[in-house]
Amino acid sequence: MKPIIFNGEMVKAILDGRKVQTRRLVKWEPLEPGLNLQASSLSIGYIDLDSPELGVELSSRGEGACWNQRTKTAFPKYQPGDKLWVIQMKPIRDYEGIYWAGDDGNIYHQDPPKQMKACSTGGSGYLSVTLCKNGTRKTRSVHRLVCEAFYGLPPADMPQARHLNRNKDDNRAVNLDWGSYADNWKDRAFHGSAMGEKHHRAKLTEAQVIDIRLSDRPQRELARRFGVTQANISSICRNNTWAKASQPEPNFPRWASRITLEVTGVRCEQIQSISEADCYAEGIQPSDQLTNLNSLIEFRDLWQSIYPGSWEDNQWVFVYDFKTIDEGLGMDG
Repeated sequence: MKPIIFNGEMVKAILDGRKVQTRRLVKWEPLEPGLNLQASSLSIGYIDLDSPELGVELSSRGEGACWNQRTKTAFPKYQPGDKLWVIQMKPIRDYEGIYWAGDDGNIYHQDPPKQMKACSTGGSGYLSVTLCKNGTRKTRSVHRLVCEAFYGLPPADMPQARHLNRNKDDNRAVNLDWGSYADNWKDRAFHGSAMGEKHHRAKLTEAQVIDIRLSDRPQRELARRFGVTQANISSICRNNTWAKASQPEPNFPRWASRITLEVTGVRCEQIQSISEADCYAEGIQPSDQLTNLNSLIEFRDLWQSIYPGSWEDNQWVFVYDFKTIDEGLGMDG
């Protein structure tokens, strides 16, 4: 299984069944190390390989150079039959077009998207990255960047970015949510970081706590029955303690589904060779007013927002056809 990155708009197009194709820039390598790669007149052809992988060769002869000096080769990152899992990216506020937050819990630098290295700083145990804009560098917590990108700014009464499974290294969007200070304490109780029946001072069991929550008897009577204070009963009924006994399962949104794709075809072409049908296959939304020219303009603008300058240069791309084969929720993987 290999990862593949899409922005939020394209993930929606995949979920809607509109997007079944994607283009990625070709990264050329010289046929032999250290040779000249500059050429004015180029032609492309598929090369015969000993391996089953698809490869392409770009070559031109001119200015007295030999073939090797004018030849580049490239291999697509994905091959037909490869299974891919989708990483959704959303822009980071105040750093749009520079940095992205991935729903896999990583921060990416654009052009091309590259995962940034996160490290633990300040003794808090939280991972952080350093962002740079206009010469100014700022260190930001990864979990807050991801939470803000996928859930918006924190509400005034819920300023805490919570790790639902209490693992500070698990910064996947599906594992994060905004909450209050009290919510964080409930998370601790649910995951055993606070008091539970195994604690040496615990006077109740989980079964007794559930009985208390289901009972319609007065709290004073319950306190006498179970040998605890009425304040204890009140705290249990408000879920301030013993949250594990009634913690609901997270209600994950559809975008948090694990989307799995299978590559069905690969080819290589220049970016301006895209057809009207391919624009639609890329997820461009068709409409009654959408002409061939307008669909190309829509795709060109989208492409340039991701790969600035590559449209004008008419750069080479690998075109991947794919189909969606699975959507599954999960906190564990």
